[in-house]
Amino acid sequence: HGGEIFFWQPAQNDGHLDVMPNAPLINEGLFTAMPERQVVAYGSTFTGFQDPLLVRWCDIGNFTSWVGTVTNQAGSYRIPTGSRIVGAMQGPQQGLLWTDLSLWSMQYINLPLVYSFNEVASGCGLVGRKAMGTLAGTVYWMSQSQFFKLSGNGVEPVQCPIWDVIFQDIDTANWQNVRCAPNSRFGEIAWYYPTIGSNGVPTKYAKYNALLNQWDFGELTRTAWIDQSNAGPPIGAGGNYSIYQHETSNSDDGAAMNSYFQTGYFAIQEGDLKTFMDQVWPDMKWGLYDGSQGAVVTITFSTADYPGDTPRNYSFTVTQGTQFVTPRFRARLVSIKVESNDIDSFWRVGNIRYRYQPDGKF
Repeated sequence: HGGEIFFWQPAQNDGHLDVMPNAPLINEGLFTAMPERQVVAYGSTFTGFQDPLLVRWCDIGNFTSWVGTVTNQAGSYRIPTGSRIVGAMQGPQQGLLWTDLSLWSMQYINLPLVYSFNEVASGCGLVGRKAMGTLAGTVYWMSQSQFFKLSGNGVEPVQCPIWDVIFQDIDTANWQNVRCAPNSRFGEIAWYYPTIGSNGVPTKYAKYNALLNQWDFGELTRTAWIDQSNAGPPIGAGGNYSIYQHETSNSDDGAAMNSYFQTGYFAIQEGDLKTFMDQVWPDMKWGLYDGSQGAVVTITFSTADYPGDTPRNYSFTVTQGTQFVTPRFRARLVSIKVESNDIDSFWRVGNIRYRYQPDGKF
């Protein structure tokens, strides 16, 4: 980032990095084009002065050759729009480069030009070098005021009902610290981002489940991420030089994990009728398949008559042996929270049933 390119050769068991011979001296970043095996540097240079829109690449399979000739496939191209290349990656079947304004494709076409460059879409720039990721062949990224994806249908915005939670809280002075975190095991992709007052450290996340088309958000520090690999489930870096492997257990590094979800308010008809609920039948999976079914779950009903009211809460602890609970509340708006905080607990929501009826106009 803003300097030379380094390389390490594990086959030689080197104990240190080396500067790549003949490579550009200043670069914003790089990726490896596959299957061509070429190092592609962006925000690069020929003269020692950085050109934020310049792309350079080495010869095929030879990272010591960076000057294009009639006998090699090294070369360069300058993106004609935008003020700088923010990030780039090897995407499905092509290289992808984002400026602050648009997305460009970089496709191998062999000699004499080696690569073709085409603007895929405009008005969808990238916020930071690590703010994009791939999930099931679709590329997702965070732009300055929304999220986008690139699939077989081209570039499309991703609807985000929690837009205000993210973009009204994010620290725009530290866009470059946003980290995209694909989790292929569960069809999820998250963005960890800094907020005002977090000193540029990504301490919150917004997560999109592509299988369910659902979003959620929360607080968790992750400054780097690798999706599942030969090393197993995803690996993330947290604060204080800590590295965590995700999706390995049902506990929080040996401690109980406070897991929960909470719905928004819902109402019957158009909200002009109150709801009276007097019985709820829990329906859950209370443990791992063919394992102990001993999870302890708390169901909380939050009720109000107006969205701005302080909610009234009714909490009930349920287990596999609980037949029903009797909340007996009357309200126009109802929100439901399901949570647990017991060690090594696994649970999954089934078809919870509610006995309710309209109880007068408000």
